[in-house]
Amino acid sequence: MNGFNTSNGEDMKKYRRLKRYWKLILKCQSDLSNTAYKYYSLFGQRLDTSVVNDMLNYDPKLKANDVLYQSLLNALNNRDFEELELRLKERSSSLRLSYMKQV
Repeated sequence: MNGFNTSNGEDMKKYRRLKRYWKLILKCQSDLSNTAYKYYSLFGQRLDTSVVNDMLNYDPKLKANDVLYQSLLNALNNRDFEELELRLKERSSSLRLSYMKQV
């Protein structure tokens, strides 16, 4: 997120949006609204899914990590421990490693 904190106007807009609405990215995708429009001060009147998709399109690393996060979240919510173990062992993309904390 700090990569967008520059003097460039477009980057500052992305930074402010990510700083204000980061919690939407952490929500399970099934919990995001696909039908109800809400007013977001930095986006206008939009759907939750539209706001999240716009923010994920800012950075391919963020999008790759969100795909991983959503798959882990779905495995936990469905109590599918084999799928969870498979996702945790899988390290197919180097994009994800820059955000992951090494243990």
